[in-house]
Amino acid sequence: MNRIIELNLELMLSAKEGGMIFLASRESVGGNAGSIGGYNCLGANFHFSPKTGLIEVFKNQHKNDKYDVQGTYRLMANFHHSQDQSVLFRIPDLWVPKGTLLEVTQILRQSAVEYNKIKGKNYPPAGQVLVKYLS
Repeated sequence: MNRIIELNLELMLSAKEGGMIFLASRESVGGNAGSIGGYNCLGANFHFSPKTGLIEVFKNQHKNDKYDVQGTYRLMANFHHSQDQSVLFRIPDLWVPKGTLLEVTQILRQSAVEYNKIKGKNYPPAGQVLVKYLS
């Protein structure tokens, strides 16, 4: 696995401040992120390097942020999960700014695929992550 994807995955699985699980635990479910197949969703905003695709931090955008590029993973949530399935078990969508380099988009998408392989054991296929471009 690509080292950048490994680092992204580590941050995606992190419950520490700046990690995706930490941010997701403070987000509202449903709302703007909607639902898929009966599962409520939430958005996890992140800032990433436009040159490498390395995710720097998961956090919501603020005016004074030093970060200039933001993406969003949409996470499916299952609050009635079994022990073999995570609450945040699936990333079906990735949003990145229009003009993001194809190589960077592929790294961010593959990071989501790897997350899905770990967390979405009983919800195939892991590789189905749609990329949407923000204008």
